[in-house]
Amino acid sequence: MICGFCDHEIEADKPEWVLVSKKPAIKHFCCLGCLSGYVDEMVLDSEEKDDRLN
Repeated sequence: MICGFCDHEIEADKPEWVLVSKKPAIKHFCCLGCLSGYVDEMVLDSEEKDDRLN
């Protein structure tokens, strides 16, 4: 399985982080830092679309 943020391979015997969204999609992340980075990018993209960024 590949991390949804950094594209590293997630080893089968290592813990992983999962993000389930409203869309029928599940993203897997190799660490909490990648999950956090992915969510940060989603927020920035949303704010750019809504012109809320300065």
